[in-house]
Amino acid sequence: MVENLVKNWEVEASFKPELSDWRTIDHGKYSFAINGGPGQTGEHMLKVGTYNAIIAPNEYYSPVYSDFASSHKTFKRMMPTFAWEVLEVYSGPPKVAFKWRHWGTMKNDYVGFNE
Repeated sequence: MVENLVKNWEVEASFKPELSDWRTIDHGKYSFAINGGPGQTGEHMLKVGTYNAIIAPNEYYSPVYSDFASSHKTFKRMMPTFAWEVLEVYSGPPKVAFKWRHWGTMKNDYVGFNE
């Protein structure tokens, strides 16, 4: 159930530009966090893009130089198939916490600006 929820959420977060159209979240309570980091709102994710919301600035990628559209273009071009799976569920709906992994085969070179 959690894997289906997150897959549907990812589709909404990536392709539905209006938060009111997201059906996988409770709009009044939604918060997204990675590795115990600060919670982010749906509005923030729509503003910066899902990749930029989950990738901290590092030597290989800097979200500062990419907006929602360009970050999606970069990663979709570089890794057209980018699978993921839930490895462990810590808590199920309505508050979901889980361990996951994401992988893909690089088909094109990464081109971007870093700090």
